[in-house]
Parts: sequence; C-alpha cells; structure tokens
Amino acid sequence: SSAILLACAVGLFTGLAVVFFNYAVHEIRDLCWGGIPDRGASWLREEPLELKWAYTVLIPAFGGLLVSLLNMTRTAVEDSTDATMSGMKSSIKPILKTMAACATLGTGNSLGPEGPSVEIGVSIAKAIGTFFDKPAQNKRSLIAAGSAAGLSSGFNAAVAGCFFAVESALWPSPTESTLSVTNATSMVILSAVIASVISEVGLGSEPAFAVPVYEFVSPGG
Repeated sequence: SSAILLACAVGLFTGLAVVFFNYAVHEIRDLCWGGIPDRGASWLREEPLELKWAYTVLIPAFGGLLVSLLNMTRTAVEDSTDATMSGMKSSIKPILKTMAACATLGTGNSLGPEGPSVEIGVSIAKAIGTFFDKPAQNKRSLIAAGSAAGLSSGFNAAVAGCFFAVESALWPSPTESTLSVTNATSMVILSAVIASVISEVGLGSEPAFAVPVYEFVSPGG
C-alpha cells in the first residue's frame, strides 16, 4: 500500500540524513580538535599547558555560544508572526536543532547521539506525512517508523529501533484495531531495516570507538 511505500521512503531519507549528520559532526570535530580525540589521553602529556587550556575550555565554550545563537534563532522563528515565515517553521526548526546538535557534539560538549538521530527521523516522517496529506493514524505510524529509522541508523541496530518505536510511539490504544497495529508494525520494521542498511553503507560497520592497545605490567614482576 501507499503507507508501506512512504515508510520505506522515511527509512531511506532518514538513513541518508543520519549519515550526513555523522559526517558533519566528524568534520566539526576534526576542524576544532585537530585529531586530538584519536590520540587518546597522550596529548595531555605531549602538548604545552597553554594549548591544553585553549582546547579544553575555549572550544567547548565556543560550541556552547554557537548553540545558544542557534537556539535564539529557533525561538525567533517560532515566535515570528510573519505570514511568509509561518509556512516555513516546520522545516526550519528541525534544521536548526540538527545544526545545534552537530555543534554540540563536534566541539566536545555533552550530548547523546540517539536524541538527534530520532528527531531527524521524526521530522522527516512528519514532513512526508504532511506533504502527502495522510490521515492522523497513518501520520502516527509514519512517526513511529521515523523514530525507529533514526535509532536504527544512528546505532546500526534495526531490532532496537523497532522495539523503541513500538514502546514509545506505537503503543496500541483500546480503540485501535489489530489490523492497524499490524500495518504500523510492518511500516516500523521496513523503515528501520532500510535506514540501518543505508547507515552501514554510508558509515561502515567499524566500531564507533577505536580502543588503543594497553599493556598491563605487574609491579612485582
């Protein structure tokens, strides 16, 4: 059906968007930190004290300032009464939030990647549901598919994405029929699998963290 095809489209676009999001985070990180994260803790011994302070204080502070400016822009967009801006709010807000997440992660501030990934998927699902003017039940199923796609592409874990969507966005109500829940579950599974495949193709299947080899030596021997 058309709903299944739209769920596949949600998975495809979410996977591509999450890949772009990860590349953007790594580009900002490399630009700001110059490869320091790949060196582990050894840079604390190798670099002069002034450079350590510049990296550990100024770069995260700059990231926080940039995020504040982006949030102020998003608030201004939300509060705008301009007629030409009202139709663009739904598309501008997710972009600004994604940019803020890229700046936060890239400059070394604290943020988990699962939140932005899920929000990317949900935003894409809302946009597709609105564009094709789907009824409320189908929009809810698409949002569940988007959240599953976001989590599965962010962590390359399609099964976890499906369970997350079912528990958080697709928990059945007494008024829903078994058929509607079954269709929604099919949409979630397809979207999660497609997004996970796109993510693995774009980002690879290597571990997220390269753990260096450590040698443990006994003091007594």
